[in-house]
Amino acid sequence: MDETYHFYFTFIEDILQNLKHYEENALHILTQEDISLNEARIIMVIADLKKEKSNLSSQIASRMDTTRSAVSIALKTLEKKQFIFRATDPSDRRRVYVELTKQGNEILKHYRQVHNEIVQKAFDVFDEDDKKTLSLLTTILRNHMKTLVE
Repeated sequence: MDETYHFYFTFIEDILQNLKHYEENALHILTQEDISLNEARIIMVIADLKKEKSNLSSQIASRMDTTRSAVSIALKTLEKKQFIFRATDPSDRRRVYVELTKQGNEILKHYRQVHNEIVQKAFDVFDEDDKKTLSLLTTILRNHMKTLVE
């Protein structure tokens, strides 16, 4: 049984590592910008939160499961690179809203393109029946993992 668990653990690690490398390489090629994966992910979270009309820096930290100070540092970097701008809520100066600039939206577009490319290339090896089976199994696994951390 230990060999089976070791196989699955290594399998998951390998997938995550390969995804990270693919994301980094593809993002750099598409954008030609000096941007880290973490910064690109923050840009995506900002866009997602804006759709929900809740693009506060504190909510970015919550969504990314990290500290406010870590997000604050990353936001300063993104602001210096002119990918975002921050605006203070005039009615409550403690509330800071984050918006993407035109350049930030370009990064977002490229990052989403990278994600679509990853999914397409990763699953091209499967036929439709395999994809349905994999979808079912990964949904079961995802739901189970959620119960373990709740």
